[in-house]
Amino acid sequence: MPAASASVAWLKAPDGYSRRLVFGLFVVFGLLNILWSFLFFTLKHPDWALLEVGYLWLSILLPMVLLYRFSTAASLLLIPALAWLTFASALNWAVVKLNPAFACLF
Repeated sequence: MPAASASVAWLKAPDGYSRRLVFGLFVVFGLLNILWSFLFFTLKHPDWALLEVGYLWLSILLPMVLLYRFSTAASLLLIPALAWLTFASALNWAVVKLNPAFACLF
């Protein structure tokens, strides 16, 4: 849904500044998504990934708040992504807690 949200927000953006804001917000979200996957799967550090989840969560919440001004639909389209990330964060937390090597950090 983030791609649909970005498309709707881009089309509803009232000016060039708003389009750049939309672009920037979704680039940050995409980069943080890639970083989480890299930390969790490639480096095999679910503890580091769990620390990064807070930033990732904010990278969804911030567009929801900012885009609401000119596109309610774009904002609401991010609710499933936020819900999924919340669930995935709980799974990430469980992986950290169930692995003694990582649990000492939390």
